[in-house]
Amino acid sequence: QPLKVRLEADSNGNLRRLLFNERDLGDGPEAFQLLNEEVNRIVLALQNVGPADADSGADAQEVELDPDFGLDYRYVISAISACSGRITAEGTSVPLLSRIKFAQIRDE
Repeated sequence: QPLKVRLEADSNGNLRRLLFNERDLGDGPEAFQLLNEEVNRIVLALQNVGPADADSGADAQEVELDPDFGLDYRYVISAISACSGRITAEGTSVPLLSRIKFAQIRDE
């Protein structure tokens, strides 16, 4: 099943709260850093277990983004970036998850 990223907006379209699998990660830039760390942890765990078949493992893992209707798009971009990869201390790009989908659009 997909990992769930919920992005709640305030009345001005700013991020009010970011939830990862129902866990509150906060509302600022540090929330996206925490999201990146959590996704990285899960990808490493999936790689350590090893795929049992072609439909499992890190390559098959999906993320479902569920943003509020009025959320400013920059937060959606930040969430996609946090789930799709990370930069190491040495400056190397490390891919994480490539299967990112959106939940059904919420009403305004």
